[in-house]
Amino acid sequence: LEPHLRSIRGAHDVLAHLTVKAAERLRHMDYFCTRLGLDIKLDGHRGYWGDETNFTQTQDTQFLLALMEKLWRGYDGWKPLR
Repeated sequence: LEPHLRSIRGAHDVLAHLTVKAAERLRHMDYFCTRLGLDIKLDGHRGYWGDETNFTQTQDTQFLLALMEKLWRGYDGWKPLR
């Protein structure tokens, strides 16, 4: 993340943007996905946080955003680096 986005809010906004972009690419390429995962590198040598979920195949933006929000709620809140 760029330095000005290394906050909980900044990381969330970037994540939502990337999720929308991924769904657009799925539709454009006529592909579907069955898994969504979050991997966040934490600042201050705290390691990584991650979670994922599986579902039936989709390319629906709103469905993927809802799953992203569900995974995000499990985030421990440490300052993100990447």
